[in-house]
Order: sequence, then C-alpha cells, then structure tokens
Amino acid sequence: MTNSGNQPSRSLLCDIMMYKNKDISTIPAIQWGLKHEATALSAYLKKFEETHRTVEVVRPGLVTHREYPYIRASPDAIISCDCHGCNIIEIKCPYKARCMEPKQAVLESKIDYVKIGINGTLELVCAHKYGYYEQVMTQLACSEQKSATLIIWTKLGFIDLPIQFDEQYWCKSMLPKLKQFFETIVVTEILTGHMKKQLDSNISENADTVTNIDETTEEKKEDLDDSLSNSSSGK
Repeated sequence: MTNSGNQPSRSLLCDIMMYKNKDISTIPAIQWGLKHEATALSAYLKKFEETHRTVEVVRPGLVTHREYPYIRASPDAIISCDCHGCNIIEIKCPYKARCMEPKQAVLESKIDYVKIGINGTLELVCAHKYGYYEQVMTQLACSEQKSATLIIWTKLGFIDLPIQFDEQYWCKSMLPKLKQFFETIVVTEILTGHMKKQLDSNISENADTVTNIDETTEEKKEDLDDSLSNSSSGK
C-alpha cells in the first residue's frame, strides 16, 4: 500500500480515484487467467461434489463490508452445501507455471506465494508481495465468512488450499491500515483533489512541451526552406 516510509503509492491512489483508465486486458497473464477461471472452477466442483451434498455456486460480484463500506472485495465464487455451509472461492491460474503441475511449481518456486508448511501441507504466504493472503482475508471479512479455498489451476491439474479467517491478523494489522489509508489519504484526495491537480498540471506541461517542440521544428523547417530558396536564387 505504500512506497518508502509513509508515502502512499501514487499508482494505487490513482487507481482508487479512477484518474487513469488502464487497460490490462491485453496482458498475457491476465488473458490466461480470465480464459481459464471457469475451467478451474468446474474442475474443483467436480471433485467437491463427490463428497458434499446439495452443492450450490454463486458468483457474488462486488461484496461490501457491512461496517466499512469503502472496504470491498470480489470473490470468484461462493460455494455452499448442506454439510458444511458456505465457502469463499478464489482462483489463480498462474501464467508462468501454466505447463507445470501446481505442486511441482510450488517446490521449484515458480509459484512463490505458496509454501510448504511444517506438517508438509501447502500454505498461502502471509504478507507476500502479491498480497493474495490479504486478498482472501478481505473477501472473508466482507462476506462475513470463516473459510475459503484457494484454487491454483494449470494445464496439468490443480491444487486447493483451505484457508481460515485470521481474525487477529485482520483486526490488529489489516483493518487499522485500511482505515488509516482511506481516512488520511483517500478522503484527503476527495476533499482537495491535490493529486488530480498535479496530474492535470503535468499533462498541461507535457502538452506545452510538445507544442514548443512542434513550433521549434516548424521554425527550423522554415529556416531551411528559406536557405534552400536563397541558395537556389543565387545560382
């Protein structure tokens, strides 16, 4: 959420305020994930339905936190059954490990946001640079659920990691930071528009620079034309 010190990430704030419309749909890794998300969910459901009764799947879309409506999350699915209740589903289709068995990709650190736990089980890494653990915690908090499953799918199979809501981590670490970021950074930007003014100013300066370059280029072109014309007259 931050760069060095306590300075907020400018790109993050720009994304939240929707100052820059970035089209990420052409990025190969994003395309791969979008293309195979449904396939991954279907593969997991086939396994899940073997041991669970009356399975239902919901695509919830955007879920808002009841107490803090500025905190939101988008689980890929919510699965429910008569025997276990509801479970949040988050799906990852890692592009760089697409041709590997998922567990082997973990062992070779191609998938480094999952680790081998003390008892040999796979665990989602907390505070990884990708923030997937925090993503799932936010989904659970917003959905008011206690359990989730992370599905990691490749062309050679999938693994599913059960994840329990870490209430202490959420309440003691994540929630205070999210609240502070919104209340001190986002609200300030909403009220002052300081970054928006900076961005508009930069755009204006860049436009002026381009205009000056064009004018200078045109002047040089005219000087060259005059020089060629005079040279031709002299002959």
